[in-house]
Amino acid sequence: MITFSEVNQYSEKVRDIYQKLIDQIDELLVKIFSKYKNFNLKIIPKAFRGIIFNLFLTNEILLRKDITKSEINRIFSSYVKIILNSINR
Repeated sequence: MITFSEVNQYSEKVRDIYQKLIDQIDELLVKIFSKYKNFNLKIIPKAFRGIIFNLFLTNEILLRKDITKSEINRIFSSYVKIILNSINR
């Protein structure tokens, strides 16, 4: 994960890497959610990404707690269920 301290030290490089990561995540999310017709494909990737990055920001940076792989899988599975349930309504 790109930390806040790296932004100031390598600002342009870090921003480029971060932007590429965001673009890749958004492309993947659009592919996953594109089968839902009544769905704004510009909004959901941003919302989903915001949820994911907030999780890492809160746990790993602010609380200084590592998240295990099993916890990540459980949490992401819950996020996907929440979003898909709201889309299917």
